[in-house]
Amino acid sequence: ILSYGTVIFMLDWKILAVMAAMFFFDILIRNHAIKFGDNNRESFSEPWRKMNYYERNSMNISAGKDIRIFGLKKLFAYHYDKQIQIYKRFRHKYQLKWYYPTLSDTAFNILRDLLAYSLLIHKVLSGQIGAAEFTVYIGLVASFSEWIYDVSWNIGNLREDSHQFNEYLDFMKQKDVFEHNEDGSAVEGAE
Repeated sequence: ILSYGTVIFMLDWKILAVMAAMFFFDILIRNHAIKFGDNNRESFSEPWRKMNYYERNSMNISAGKDIRIFGLKKLFAYHYDKQIQIYKRFRHKYQLKWYYPTLSDTAFNILRDLLAYSLLIHKVLSGQIGAAEFTVYIGLVASFSEWIYDVSWNIGNLREDSHQFNEYLDFMKQKDVFEHNEDGSAVEGAE
């Protein structure tokens, strides 16, 4: 991969600069999406928990009986739909944050392709390179660009997974407020 970058640098440093900018902005925008998810995780989980609670209770025969007897169907449906709307609004914002890196990459790819094709077509027309070399250079530019995108995508996924795993560890490190032993039995002398 380093040799690909060297060949592209020797072809024209501007192509490599566009790819480096693409990598930088992709990492920056993905980090922004991860921070948005971290900052809003609780506001995302609350409607999810409530929706699960409503769903579980709607499957409970005795709760369903109470809903029918007391005529709570509309109220139940209203609250359930309200939680769905809250969840959908947040999910839309969250997915949009993860869509921005794709838009950024598309813009940089257009710039990269415009620069690479214009440079290489000029070299072909001036006789500096042949058709075979043109094809090889285009393949090198596309392969190197795809590799850079994959690296930034994987870095973003690793960071997101790392944040989720750290949240899990923080949860597991919490003090057992019910004072249970490892086997689930109550601690002697605990009230």
